[in-house]
Amino acid sequence: MRAITAVTALASSLVLLGSTASAATDPARDLSARVSADGAQRHLIAFQRIADTHGGNRAATTTGYAASVDYVAGRLREAGFDVTTPEFEVRRKIDDAGRATVGGAAHELVPFGDTPNTPDGGLTAPLRVVPEDGTPGCEAGDFAGQDFKGSVALIRRGTCTFVTKYANAVNAGAAAVIISNNVDGHLDLRIPGTIPGGSTSKADGTALAALAGQSVTLDCATTTRSTSTATSSPRPARAARTTWSWRERTSTASTRDRA
Repeated sequence: MRAITAVTALASSLVLLGSTASAATDPARDLSARVSADGAQRHLIAFQRIADTHGGNRAATTTGYAASVDYVAGRLREAGFDVTTPEFEVRRKIDDAGRATVGGAAHELVPFGDTPNTPDGGLTAPLRVVPEDGTPGCEAGDFAGQDFKGSVALIRRGTCTFVTKYANAVNAGAAAVIISNNVDGHLDLRIPGTIPGGSTSKADGTALAALAGQSVTLDCATTTRSTSTATSSPRPARAARTTWSWRERTSTASTRDRA
């Protein structure tokens, strides 16, 4: 999932459904006592079904997210809550360019978030490959024996954090960093830093590693865009007599990683 969805946190609102409490008790304590693993599981299953019908994605700004908000808001309304769905701003990383080209052959990259873009036309430098031991790129010594200054450092995923690998490459003087996956598929990483870089698949990483020492042109560029989306905001409509009860009155409808 490329964006962290806020609606997951909204699911906690669902534990309030169908609850009543005596005025003589602590409402929060009484409501929390009624939460069950089975009840939570039912909602998790519902969210999974929503994801399954929306391409496996419930990330913010997607149709899966909107359907998830509708699900949360609908269940809360059924329980008698007044529900509004105020909008808030979500920042999204948009990949504008991502490739590493060696000898005319281009290999796909996913640019890191929160790192600089490469210059127009790309960044060209020697390709240096960090040896693949049990902790590739996790220690400063992994960069010894080669001159990484001004190079593009290629590091395999594994053992330590991506940030650690990136930082060690920066400290070794690299001009850019590529982190290759150690399993099938691509990585989409946010690594705050001062030099550009991106991630590549296991297959492309292996192909690039075989080209160590050759000149590589890295082209990585992203932009950040703000998009409005919605969340559900429930509140009890009214407390009556000696029990907590809610009555719907008005509603507005809309809807660090380890390696």
